[in-house]
Amino acid sequence: MEIKIDIKVLQAGYGDCIFISLIGDTDEFNILIDGGLRATYNNVYNRRNPVGPLKALICELKEQQRKIDLLILTHVDDDHILGIKEWFEHDFPTADFVRCFWVNDDMEICTTKNLNNTSANASSLLKLLQDNNFQYSNQIVKRVTLENEVCIIKVIAPSEIYHNRIAKDLSSLLNNVADDSYQTSLKDYLKKEWKCGTLTDENKASIAIEIETKSGERLLMLGDAEIQDIMDGLKMIHKENEFPVEYSWIKLSHHCSRNNFHPAFFKFVHANNYIISTNGSRFHHPDKDVIAYIIDQTDSNIYFNYPEMVRYVFTEQDYKDYPQLESRIKSF
Repeated sequence: MEIKIDIKVLQAGYGDCIFISLIGDTDEFNILIDGGLRATYNNVYNRRNPVGPLKALICELKEQQRKIDLLILTHVDDDHILGIKEWFEHDFPTADFVRCFWVNDDMEICTTKNLNNTSANASSLLKLLQDNNFQYSNQIVKRVTLENEVCIIKVIAPSEIYHNRIAKDLSSLLNNVADDSYQTSLKDYLKKEWKCGTLTDENKASIAIEIETKSGERLLMLGDAEIQDIMDGLKMIHKENEFPVEYSWIKLSHHCSRNNFHPAFFKFVHANNYIISTNGSRFHHPDKDVIAYIIDQTDSNIYFNYPEMVRYVFTEQDYKDYPQLESRIKSF
């Protein structure tokens, strides 16, 4: 059975909001990953067009009588949760429209202890779900698998340890500010020793999944997950002789942050296309040194959901050093 893959990387500011449709001959399976910022749903600062891209997508799906078969909130940082929270507060979906919701909450795995969320956004969203008797799955860690008529989805991150750590305390704020200069050339970045920074517990608890269609294509959606956790998850679901695993699409972790990447990643994967989801307005993502390794060590394309980012990221020297660069850089 041939499966068509349609990916929409919505313009969600410096956040993530990705819609994936897997379309077979008679079946369709739709996945929404994260909701971006509040303006991704309602853009109150744009009086002429206050409808954000997420709200426009939801309206389009309803008009076409299509469903969201799986909604995944990878983790509780503002740039992933606020768009969903805004949507649920203004137009709470029916269980028929959002058929399955993955969101890790304050319930620890393998324990009876249930702690209160201390993150206002996470707790208010969970209260909305509870008040509306909306069922959701809250123990989404490695080895969780979902299979349907068109695909198999395998969770490769987080580990139970990272899941439980954020379940204990959801109050810490994102603090991953990269001091990056796009004026440095790709070649110059490759001369530097690779160093990963630290991640917040929220990011370490992010859900990362592999989607495999029944026609054999694979996608890797990494949320903001930690790179070693990702590689360990890949080793868990694939045999050693399968590496590097071929993927049609890989959404880079944490908006292409150096803290969520390591060059050793290429031992495990080869992607036709990488996705960078950010407008660069906060935290200085994407990190150009990550892009340097992708351009230099692979033949992959890189897709931006904000085309204007290309003008800032690449220098004239980059195009001289890599004559095929222009054809490999694309946008949604």
